[in-house]
Amino acid sequence: LFICAQRPEETDMTTWIWAQINNLAPKHTLHLQLRRLSPEESRALLAALLDGGHLSPELEQMVLERCDGSPFYIQEFVRMLIERELLRQVDGQWVAPAEVDLSTTPLPVSLEGLIRSRLNALPAAQRQLLQCISVIGRPCDRDLLAAIGTLTDLEANLEALVQRDILHYFTETQQWQASHPLIEEVVYRSMLRPQREAWHLRVADALNRRSAETGEDAVEEQAHHYLEANRPLQALPYLVLAGEKAAARFANQEARQSLDLAWRLVHEHPGQTERLIWRISAALGDVLQRLGDYGEAVQVLSQGLERCRAARLPNYLLAGLLRRLGDTAHKQGDMDGATRRLEQALSLVQDSQSRATQAERARIHLSLAWGYFMQGDLERAETICLEGREQAQAIGNLVEVARAENLLGGIYYQQGNLDKAQEHTMRAMALREQIGFTWGVAATASNLGILAYMAGQWRNARRYFERSLALREEFGDVEGVVIVLNNLAWLLKDQGDLEQAEAYYRQSLHLANRIQGQ
Repeated sequence: LFICAQRPEETDMTTWIWAQINNLAPKHTLHLQLRRLSPEESRALLAALLDGGHLSPELEQMVLERCDGSPFYIQEFVRMLIERELLRQVDGQWVAPAEVDLSTTPLPVSLEGLIRSRLNALPAAQRQLLQCISVIGRPCDRDLLAAIGTLTDLEANLEALVQRDILHYFTETQQWQASHPLIEEVVYRSMLRPQREAWHLRVADALNRRSAETGEDAVEEQAHHYLEANRPLQALPYLVLAGEKAAARFANQEARQSLDLAWRLVHEHPGQTERLIWRISAALGDVLQRLGDYGEAVQVLSQGLERCRAARLPNYLLAGLLRRLGDTAHKQGDMDGATRRLEQALSLVQDSQSRATQAERARIHLSLAWGYFMQGDLERAETICLEGREQAQAIGNLVEVARAENLLGGIYYQQGNLDKAQEHTMRAMALREQIGFTWGVAATASNLGILAYMAGQWRNARRYFERSLALREEFGDVEGVVIVLNNLAWLLKDQGDLEQAEAYYRQSLHLANRIQGQ
């Protein structure tokens, strides 16, 4: 369950994010507009905050006029009055001291001013703790706070801030966080830049030590904190790891953001190792290719290849970049250029029998086989695909074995041999389930649905299509959802279920129009 808050005035990026989420999961998305509280609702909130007590009518009216139906403003305003002893409980009624006239007392007008007023009244150690927590920017546990090393009286100050409702304590996870995002934002913005950078550096170093001790994966946070600490070279390896991690789970936009920044940093700061440059160019090339930015993919891969050739990196690494260039050419429709690149790659990995070289050789054969398959040269595609499968099997590379089996299923389908097509596609499905390759399972389930349909196994076809649809909706493959909805509509139309077929067609068209309009 994801709950996202958006302020009404945030109309650019937040609206775009909302549109993206709604596109990815329209059936599982609910948009609620929360309006200001009515006077009756505001009075009910006041009563709850005052724990059974009540304000005098004059004081209540003043609070309601100032707060204008904003629940958080009401909370902060009442807490500020109590903490500054401008509001006291006398015989069950909250009143201002006799010597205080609230109508003439200078009080903060804005919500930010209220928050600042409360924070300024805190002891220095509690303000410092809040600064640290605002820089961390997420729920954090005591061990991380202690590892930062500059915080005193940690337990007492955490408890005091919870009592003031400035921090919230999550019992289940034993973590603390600001009780409202605005508190975190005000604390963070109140610091001078050198202060923020110093805190980000302390947090990054603490996360490093923690990761080394516990094996905790926090590369995205480490990259973020080193960047905010103005330590780009310390951030660089974590940016690459974060990009590779996101790419592995097909979070392509997230991967691109990290890898684009890493690519820019290696150009701004010469002297980085060619191995690191290879990793960035390979991962970024893969991501750009998936996103359809083929021209930029070619540029990144070509620059990486030039740098790595000059550094005399191992041939299998150079071949990996050439293979990616070949795959990109395939997607651009340049079959001759793709074959030329792939044959160049193959020539670099013919001699060595290292495991890494064998794995790359298998990948190149499968890319070549795919090209011949797309050109309709099924016999040659089959021969090369079988060779690639054999090489992958020899080193136990199940990812490439599954890829070969899936391609063989497509080859035999085009040859009209449905039994062999189903056999090999089922093998691909089993392997991809075994290694947990969810995207591959979704794609293979679609293929099996088509094969079952062609074989007249309509019940199986529907089961495969529905499984593919559920997986694609789960990880946000909108284009894949459009295709599978179309497949389901096609199947149900042929079965005579015209009403459900029409519903699927309409849903597919609706999503397709949304994609086109982005």
